[in-house]
Amino acid sequence: MNQLTQIKIRFSDAAHAIGVKPKVLRNWLQRNQITLFSDHTGAKWTQFTLGDIAVLAVMRRLVEWGIKVDQANDIAFALIQGKAGMLIQYRHTPKEALIAFLRTFRLLLAHDDDTGDLLTATVHDREALPLGSTDFVFVNIGLVVEVAFSRLETD
Repeated sequence: MNQLTQIKIRFSDAAHAIGVKPKVLRNWLQRNQITLFSDHTGAKWTQFTLGDIAVLAVMRRLVEWGIKVDQANDIAFALIQGKAGMLIQYRHTPKEALIAFLRTFRLLLAHDDDTGDLLTATVHDREALPLGSTDFVFVNIGLVVEVAFSRLETD
């Protein structure tokens, strides 16, 4: 069994894991601001997978830094799907494997000083930083996901 796609997490537990009130998560869903691995359209009860929790945890962290919800979700989903999509879909991937893999990546956020555009990049241990910005924020993807997963275990 793939822990990342088969285990179903209740709505309130998902909100607790990512550190938001259930009302916030419900608003994001009702406004169609988030894309996840599982399909929530028409479902009587909203349940999440661990892959969804990974996306939501990273997204929530980006929202904390002032990124709009839609944009934060686009970044988080593309990052998790692009870097770990194969692990999430593989039949026997334990959650520890996803965490270990994601710990090798840092998400870099910066604003271009000339245009004001948000720049994003994933880097391995702070390799080549993009030029054109005086300020950077690094997000340790694996640690963010690990903390969210650990909150699920303490419920």
